[in-house]
Amino acid sequence: MSCNSALNACEAGGQWQIAFRIFDAMARDTVRADTITYSALISTCEKSLQWERALATLSELKDRHVRQDVIIYSAAISACEKGGQWEQALSILSDMELQHILPNVISFNAAISACETA
Repeated sequence: MSCNSALNACEAGGQWQIAFRIFDAMARDTVRADTITYSALISTCEKSLQWERALATLSELKDRHVRQDVIIYSAAISACEKGGQWEQALSILSDMELQHILPNVISFNAAISACETA
């Protein structure tokens, strides 16, 4: 089983602690994390109501120059929405524009939902 498959299983089960242990093991074993890896981590954070971890992970992937995409940003916005962090959600939406990543329906709906719960 690949590391990304294991991370996806953690996402499905809401096991964010295990997902980050796998991620740490990947780094120790010099397995390169890619867009799919970070997407799975952020989605796991979203489903586990770990919005702060999701934002830290988003920041880390930028620092490591991993390709960013609408899926990663949408998952981070959704994590903020579930955590009641509407300002953070809108900040991420704004950051997408700066990164030349076009938001999609999921991005906008998550941001709108975050504002509705404020």
